Amino acid sequence: MKYVIYLIVIFALLNLTKNQLQAKAKTSSTGKVGIEENLGKKIPLDLKFLNSYGDTVLLSDIIKKPTLLSFIYFNCAGICNPLQNALADGIDRLKLVPGKEYQVITLCFDHRATLQEADKWRKNNVGRLKNPFPVKAWYVLIGDSISIKKLTESVGFYFKDDGYNNYIHAGSIFAISPNGIISRYLNFDQNYNPFDLKMALLEASQDKSNPTIKTVLQYCFSYDPQGKRYVFNTTKVIGIFMLIAALTFFTVLVRKDRKKRNKNKSEGTFNDSSSA
Repeated sequence: MKYVIYLIVIFALLNLTKNQLQAKAKTSSTGKVGIEENLGKKIPLDLKFLNSYGDTVLLSDIIKKPTLLSFIYFNCAGICNPLQNALADGIDRLKLVPGKEYQVITLCFDHRATLQEADKWRKNNVGRLKNPFPVKAWYVLIGDSISIKKLTESVGFYFKDDGYNNYIHAGSIFAISPNGIISRYLNFDQNYNPFDLKMALLEASQDKSNPTIKTVLQYCFSYDPQGKRYVFNTTKVIGIFMLIAALTFFTVLVRKDRKKRNKNKSEGTFNDSSSA
């Protein structure tokens, strides 16, 4: 009977964890705020955008090599600048040749953005790099709302207009293969490790898809749209630790009971032998 009770508790904890994950997935799928991974899927390469020089570009024409793709909006007061600064710092320490072995594409997901803003952003951010960086190795793109939505949703990037000319959104870098395959997600970090960037690009060059870097951190932290930062998910972490503790406790009890039964059985066999 006691094992039945233990199993009921464990199943209850499992159900709680499942409901939390389903709620998270539902939030992402409704297009509110979040990142829903689509590893191995292909982005629509037939989309057209404007680069910072005012030229119309087709994604299939510019994605010919491993690409680090990111989404920002120029007037962001939240994580956009820290995200791009961290990316720039990581690129500066990356032992790969930009324009030859990889490239960077930054898309402004605000359809109201202008070419002047795009050009200013490109000059400020590319100009921050310490090492030489070819002009055509970092594209800054703007576009219409339909094209933007198709591209952002293809990689599972969901954002929301807060009604005050600002956007609520999460942050990530997406490694895209030359064939448009989503190879890896590199979640927002104040300091992108050059090794992580290099591995993501090398995997993308082979059309490989691997789990997100810092997936555990993504589970333990969620994006706070009001504070525009990542906060610790206390309920999730406590829930998973409770689940682990319950499973461990159940396993220990079963083993102890099994040892006890084996011991009693052995003692019974010994007594029978002695009586004979």
